Amino acid sequence: MKKSFILSIFFLALTAFQQAKAQTISPVIAVGTASSVKTTQVQPPTYSTPLWIGSEWKVGDPCNQVFVFHLGGQCNVGPDDPRYFLDMFNFTTNAWVLNVKPYQSCPEFTGLGHGTYRVRVQRPTDINGAGGCEGGHVRAYNLANQFIGWRGSYTNSPFVASNSVVVGASVQSDINWTFFDIQTPTNYCFNYNQPVIMNTTGTINYDRWWLAIFENGGQNRYWSQGWTFGQIPGNQLNLSNLVNGAFGSNPNGFEQFPVNYTVQFAIATPYNMTWIELSKGFTVAPINISCRSVDDEPIAITPNPASTTFHIANLDLNSVNNYRLTLTDLSGRTVQSLDQIAQEDIDISDLDNGLYIVNIWEDNERIHTSKLSVIK
Repeated sequence: MKKSFILSIFFLALTAFQQAKAQTISPVIAVGTASSVKTTQVQPPTYSTPLWIGSEWKVGDPCNQVFVFHLGGQCNVGPDDPRYFLDMFNFTTNAWVLNVKPYQSCPEFTGLGHGTYRVRVQRPTDINGAGGCEGGHVRAYNLANQFIGWRGSYTNSPFVASNSVVVGASVQSDINWTFFDIQTPTNYCFNYNQPVIMNTTGTINYDRWWLAIFENGGQNRYWSQGWTFGQIPGNQLNLSNLVNGAFGSNPNGFEQFPVNYTVQFAIATPYNMTWIELSKGFTVAPINISCRSVDDEPIAITPNPASTTFHIANLDLNSVNNYRLTLTDLSGRTVQSLDQIAQEDIDISDLDNGLYIVNIWEDNERIHTSKLSVIK
């Protein structure tokens, strides 16, 4: 009798605790460490009566069941306890890999490698309508034959996902970026007023980032956004908008006379002892001068003299810019023109023998002028 009374008091207290807990709704929040992910807040159930899952004694009526359970240990399953599932983000497929570890009743996953993770939480739902039970519920009783809640099940229960968290310190392979709309992969040259935009798609597994720009020449100025928490929206950083005229008269922020700039970009997690950095430089060409003027290989017309065709060397026809061509005689009369150069070989079979001027334009800026001799 004394044992029965103690069990009754325990179950009443537990039921009151579950009902009080159900009154507060909070999101699922996860935090990462050097080698683990742990949920610090879990959304409580929306019902006021506990759901019981586990082994039971049936007392003749399938609508009324007596539950037995084991107390002690934070990972033991009890009433309303959620199940925890661990997912890891795959940056190659841009998708979550589900259940990278078996689900568990503990809120912490340990022994993890470096990467980006989230925790999905599943709470039980009420078994209703089973066996035509009164009110559509299977009733649960304790060993003292007192009602303690409903019979629950994880079957078809919804999942709630936590925020994503980074585990471990960043490594060098986590950082990778380039520029949008560059003229050549090795030059990083931008025309005057051309936006300077970083593409950070290849940078992964970080939760804060650093950006600074150094002016290598001119007044040797410096600009920094400092550390920013979170991830870069859309994996794009428009440096022209960020510096907002900090480096001179160019409306996009960078001086138009030949000045080189260094972009210092770094990432970190809460577990970095040092930055992981990848700096790159770029140049802004002077006004009315194309980036072609600073290329290692200038545009060339071959052969010269030519007879029926000539070839344009070192012209990047795969770029987004528009190139056009004009040929004029020595009097300045245009004898041939192309509104858009589509190929490197130009047909001049209709031209008479003589000396001509070849002009190549890039987006209304002349980037090449040379003499061409036609001999047939």
